[in-house]
Amino acid sequence: MKLNLQTIRIAEQLLGKPFGEFDLTSEKDADMLVYSLLVTSSGENFSYSTYKHLSKKVKAKALKQLTSDFSFLQQFSKEETKTDESEPVYMGELAATLIMNGMDARYVLFEMGLFEIKDYIAALDTKIKNKLENSRLWAYFSILPHVDAKKLKSPKDLFLFPWEVEEEEKAR
Repeated sequence: MKLNLQTIRIAEQLLGKPFGEFDLTSEKDADMLVYSLLVTSSGENFSYSTYKHLSKKVKAKALKQLTSDFSFLQQFSKEETKTDESEPVYMGELAATLIMNGMDARYVLFEMGLFEIKDYIAALDTKIKNKLENSRLWAYFSILPHVDAKKLKSPKDLFLFPWEVEEEEKAR
């Protein structure tokens, strides 16, 4: 039994909210997470009503595992300031993003440590930025013979990406 992205995806869908908004002091949220953990670790699909009839010993063992997993994960978390503008992030969406960009689905959903997500997402962002900047560079070279080179001195003169706009604003 191990807390993984598949467990969190199931709980997110059942609770209708992102993992970051789970309140583990709430009996409903904690119970749904324990149920999701048991479903993913057993390899069998069973309903929540069936889960309700499981022995307290089985539920307590799963809860103990979740507590242990959260204690382990807590050492990797850093206090980050949230902005009011930030949208809630569903772990299921992050998993789908990683999978659709080439990572092995089984690894992402069942084996990857939750503390690894941030690194993989950062690497994916870097990969996407590099690809977009490379495309802009080739577009620049393609149109350069057809425009006034004095007006178009660099690829950034074609257009700026959002992260470049942010960098310029920070530099001011």
